[in-house]
Amino acid sequence: SHAVLREAQPGMNEVWGAVAGKGRGGEVREDFAITCLELIIAAPGTKGGQTTRALVEFVDLYPTIAEFCGLSMPHAAAGVSLKSVLQNPSVSVKDAAFTLVTRGPKLYAQSIRTSRWRFNLWSDGQTELYDHVADPEELHNVSAKHADVVSELTAKIKTLPPLKL
Repeated sequence: SHAVLREAQPGMNEVWGAVAGKGRGGEVREDFAITCLELIIAAPGTKGGQTTRALVEFVDLYPTIAEFCGLSMPHAAAGVSLKSVLQNPSVSVKDAAFTLVTRGPKLYAQSIRTSRWRFNLWSDGQTELYDHVADPEELHNVSAKHADVVSELTAKIKTLPPLKL
């Protein structure tokens, strides 16, 4: 997901957000279409009409809202606050975003998205690697050509807590 900034209205003292989905290449792919959503946020002290290429996740909303509201987090959160990105769209707060996609009760993929790559590690051992610089529509699996990237991103996925499906 990437964030889009909406201009806060005069006197606005609330944080506002919306999510908009879009398909790739004019059609919605059922597998990873849900992982490419636009997040639209308006918050006090932020300039509207800006976009960012910063990676964001839904788990980042709770810490973001808490920080804008001046609340301390009662516990550690999975996400990070996006306030710095909202104040300066060139800032990045994370180097990867993670997703879990399921296809039925036994087949799933753990997915990692970096600024350049999307890597999918399927529960049946298959891998998919897409280069967003050369192939933003994710049409060409290049995992066989980039074993070093597959190895690096597999290692990052392995640092996640074990899945409980």
